[in-house]
Amino acid sequence: MVGTDSPTDAAKKRVLIVDDDRLARLIMSTHLGGEYEVDEAESARQALDMLGRNSYALMVSDIMMPGESGMELLSACRQRHSSMEVILATASPSVEDAVLAMKTGAYEYLAKPFNRDELLAKAKAAIEHGEERATGAQDFLEQTLLMARPEEGGVSDDYRTIKLLGAGTNGIVLLVEREGVRYAMKILRYTGVSRQEDIRAQMLIREAEALSGIDHPNIVKIHELGMSGSNGVPFIVMEYVEGRSLKEHIDGHGLNKTQCLNVLIQLTSAVGAIHAAGTVHRDLKPANVLVSRDLVPKIADFGVSYVQDVADLVSEDKCPGTPYFMAPEQFTPRGDPDKRSDIYSLGVIGYELFTGVKPFGGATIRQLVQAIRSGDREDISAYWPDVPDVLCDIIDRMMCADVMLRYQDCAAAEKDLLGVRDLLRGL
Repeated sequence: MVGTDSPTDAAKKRVLIVDDDRLARLIMSTHLGGEYEVDEAESARQALDMLGRNSYALMVSDIMMPGESGMELLSACRQRHSSMEVILATASPSVEDAVLAMKTGAYEYLAKPFNRDELLAKAKAAIEHGEERATGAQDFLEQTLLMARPEEGGVSDDYRTIKLLGAGTNGIVLLVEREGVRYAMKILRYTGVSRQEDIRAQMLIREAEALSGIDHPNIVKIHELGMSGSNGVPFIVMEYVEGRSLKEHIDGHGLNKTQCLNVLIQLTSAVGAIHAAGTVHRDLKPANVLVSRDLVPKIADFGVSYVQDVADLVSEDKCPGTPYFMAPEQFTPRGDPDKRSDIYSLGVIGYELFTGVKPFGGATIRQLVQAIRSGDREDISAYWPDVPDVLCDIIDRMMCADVMLRYQDCAAAEKDLLGVRDLLRGL
């Protein structure tokens, strides 16, 4: 078009609009269509399918949608499409939702209705922020990989770098080798000039120190903590587990009920060992559990683990954990988690293992928190008609909203779960 200053089609960034309201999608698409290449999805599931096939610079999603909400979609995107920026929009704004949206990783939280100029400005700022973030992550990746070249001796002289396992804005994970044994090496992005980087570095160090002494078959073993480079970039060397995350197994329905029970028993035992070391995990979820090829689960990510004497490492406005797996008491102002909060999270994992769905949902975080606090959910038998009543009772007790009526330690829960396994063997 003559006289337009919009970018050429070849240079246009791709934007995904997600809203169950057709008119709302049309309005947003019209607002953004002159500047960007716009695709539309009417549900979170359709959006995830499109995200699996296409690359987008930005997603603008409604929050209140049937089925999976925009907040759930945001959480999934932060795990699978971390480089994409996300703007959440809602006709029912609340402070609680806004705060949690930003903490979960949204770039912006917009109240409907908004005009064309406002949406365009937010979209432009979000995409520019994403490009800056990607550039910084790429620079860090290139510098780290250069430092980790085999001819340079790797990040540490003791390890030979084999390949990159994963990368994000906060760090990378390398596959390394020493004396014929392979390990996973987590390297934190660290320049020494940012308070947030200092906090992350201290948390990584505390993670290694708190957990390196734990020897349990269902916890990824931490072998070494070290520093590399002129800035003293912290890294930890961990056991390398070949397999998939428990989340991938659940999403693919790859485990039978007996296998699900065995996984839950082993995880309960592992969390008990973490508690015995004086640590509360705080972020137990299927995505943080690796399952080896022979179906041995291993808790692998302790990014927000809470060592009881170093709570000051975490800034007060931080909301550690993933809302769907958090215990009711963690949503209160003084909701410091203890080991019973981890037991609640184990119960949620068990529920999802046996049913394939999360026990609670909500179009907004406020609704999700209300559902978690009420404890109202479908019984496991709605998804597994032949489930033993005793197993339902155990999961109910693990997930009891009243912390005093919950299992008080993992040993008691593990004992009862082992009894269910013996029962199933006898059938």
